[in-house]
Amino acid sequence: MTNDIGKPLPGILAAVVFLWPGGLGGQVKKPAAEPPPIRALLITGGASHDYTSRKAILTEGIRERINRPIEWVVRHEGGGESDLEIPVFQKSGWAEGYDIVVHDYCFPRVTDRACVDRVLAPHRAGRPAVLVHGTMHSFRTGDDAWFEFCGATSRGTGDRGTFLSRPLREKMRSSRAWPRGRSRGASFI
Repeated sequence: MTNDIGKPLPGILAAVVFLWPGGLGGQVKKPAAEPPPIRALLITGGASHDYTSRKAILTEGIRERINRPIEWVVRHEGGGESDLEIPVFQKSGWAEGYDIVVHDYCFPRVTDRACVDRVLAPHRAGRPAVLVHGTMHSFRTGDDAWFEFCGATSRGTGDRGTFLSRPLREKMRSSRAWPRGRSRGASFI
């Protein structure tokens, strides 16, 4: 479009400049690279629960609720035993290659401190963990090493009265919806 003296209208020129990739001679911005998928290990099995159903509920539910791809490896070991030292924990380095480990099992009659030390080793070295339900009742070795890792002593399910609930890191996105203050119920979350 031109005006009555044959010159282009300034508005059209401005629109062309701003619609041109990079505007006024700037470089075209590349979209930010997608972060790599989270590599998550779910260890499940043991006594007292339907771990076949739970592994699907956990992996699918978490996948639906986070806004980043996640690749799950599920190790379902133990068919209802409460005293099984599962094979995944028999070697050191069992958590290598994973960004996070989700523990969802119940082995309360495992009492071997060396086994518990192997379970704890990657987490003591900084590998993040999520502990679900019966996991917190596991590994009763006669000392508090496991319960110190859990952040609570839990020797079984049931109402334990009120307890204080608080996230360890306030600024983490996953902590925003954490219940604050006193809660009533079982001593695990």
